[in-house]
Amino acid sequence: TNVGHVRGSEIAVDYLLKALIKEAKHTEYAFIVPPEKVQELRLRLSEEAFLTESRVESIWPSSIVSRSGLAKLEPDLWLNVQGKHHFAFALRNSLSQRNYPTMTVQHAVSSLSDQFDVYLRSLLTPHYACDSLVCTSNACKDAVRSIYDQLSEAMNANHGVPLPFRGRLDVIPLPVDTESFRALPKGLVRQRYGIPLHSIVFLYLGYISPAKADLVPLLRTFAKLVSQHKMQSIKLIIAGTGPVSYGESLHKLVEQLGLAKHITTMRAISDSVKLELLSLSDVFVSPCDSLQESFGLTPVEAMAAGLPQIVSDWSGYRETVQHGSTGFLIPTVWTGCDSELAFTNEMFGWSYDHIVQGQAVALDHSTLFAAMNELVVNVQLRLAMSQASRSRAEQLYSCPAIASKYDELGLELHGIAQSLTYMPSVDSLDGAKYSKHFAHFPSRHLQLDDEVSISEQPDVSIEQSLAYVCQELYGAPYLSSSLLNMLVEKIGDAAAGCTIYSLLSDLPTPRETDERVILHLLFLIKHQHIRLLRRLGHTQSG
Repeated sequence: TNVGHVRGSEIAVDYLLKALIKEAKHTEYAFIVPPEKVQELRLRLSEEAFLTESRVESIWPSSIVSRSGLAKLEPDLWLNVQGKHHFAFALRNSLSQRNYPTMTVQHAVSSLSDQFDVYLRSLLTPHYACDSLVCTSNACKDAVRSIYDQLSEAMNANHGVPLPFRGRLDVIPLPVDTESFRALPKGLVRQRYGIPLHSIVFLYLGYISPAKADLVPLLRTFAKLVSQHKMQSIKLIIAGTGPVSYGESLHKLVEQLGLAKHITTMRAISDSVKLELLSLSDVFVSPCDSLQESFGLTPVEAMAAGLPQIVSDWSGYRETVQHGSTGFLIPTVWTGCDSELAFTNEMFGWSYDHIVQGQAVALDHSTLFAAMNELVVNVQLRLAMSQASRSRAEQLYSCPAIASKYDELGLELHGIAQSLTYMPSVDSLDGAKYSKHFAHFPSRHLQLDDEVSISEQPDVSIEQSLAYVCQELYGAPYLSSSLLNMLVEKIGDAAAGCTIYSLLSDLPTPRETDERVILHLLFLIKHQHIRLLRRLGHTQSG
């Protein structure tokens, strides 16, 4: 996390994991990550100063759940910090022998494809009162509830099948490390960037795109502010990543408005530079108009650094920014105008709908100007808002405050899970059904009375055969060299060949599943390490 850019939900996950690892009092964590990420995570955690005091119990590759279920882990709670709650439900229902609660953090919830790929699938997957979707704001919670209500009503109207959500919607904000975001000495940082101490500096920090916040109205308001205070040094820093084309358009507008000396744009900033920008600035400003922004992390980062915030009265922003105390909320206006966007998300991508709807969200420009102007002229108000901001961040959004809420919720959900009757899935909608749907593809199926024997000396070893295919298997190591060699040895001991049934009956304990053994036998046949004693034949077509 030392170098990078402003990266939305990705950095939110970083903050949350750090808070939980460092500050949780009642919880130990076992991480499950892709196999190729295990060592990377170990290195990352080893670089953190708090590792020796952390609650990390173990780090497992995700292959641990692919065959043996969750028996090795036996979690008391499943925490998914990246929003795919239908997977958490399906995993438990299919691979666990007991009930445990799940908590899944909801981030941006406005993607139309997620409403079907995630939320509808979760309604179709058995879930319980101990399953919580942790929403980062009440605005996020109300949006998720509305999505579920609409999907359930549509299923009932079209198919006569009401599908209510039986889990919980809880609200826990995202954290910021208030110690890391403690402001640096302003004079020293400004000297490094060549900014006079008497200048008033506004800062926009975030994704630079109309899919997140259209900055054109802000630039026009800022031009009016500069014109109003011609004898005052007023600057605006715009920092973050985004589409090059939009950045170029903003640059042209800056030139057109005569603001080149007043506006600085910075791209792909590191976390250390981000803190420096927060430290040297006087006011944070964000005219957010995106449906995607269900919480808004940057205003809270600014709050922790002691910057007054001027932001849209929009979504989660209105819950974090305290109007008149830590900053100002700028009124917005919008109404339903989305009937022509039925399939544009599928055709043009998620950002298309968000940009179109963002253009229908208007800010009160006179109020925006008044708020920016007030914080230019009123030094005492800036100081009071700075102090109130720092205090609010420490009280509500610090790592200890958020970790405590997760601890409390986890304990509550665990108690509920113990009181519920658990019914593992009999026929999961998410499970693989390849052998059913494509049973007619081969000439014939392998039978238990089929006989196999050792082939003539193969050109390559079993290990070589494995290497060719396993380099493409990035997940679980499904094919086992030891099992393949064991099968070849047993078949070789039966000089005249043996049946599939006899092989399955003669495996040592603990016994492999029959399906797994058959998959390995077919691999050996495919790569000519063993051969079928009965010809395969072929099917007639037409």
